[in-house]
Amino acid sequence: MIYYPKWLYSASGAQIVPDEAAHAALGKGWYESPVDVPVAGHDAVIDRQALIDLAAAKGVKVDKRWSDERLSSEIEKA
Repeated sequence: MIYYPKWLYSASGAQIVPDEAAHAALGKGWYESPVDVPVAGHDAVIDRQALIDLAAAKGVKVDKRWSDERLSSEIEKA
């Protein structure tokens, strides 16, 4: 059961919402706890490591100087 009003948290701050419609209107990136808000840059590291792991699994020799776009392109070619 969801109770309103309640506080929601994002990387840009916190806001109280009065009902479910206001909650839905905020869109993605809002969380019920400040602990759940992603830390800036943290997801990018995970995504990059996932790309490197996928490239290794496909036999692509990775140059760590490559951008994420280049890495993705090389994975697609493999």
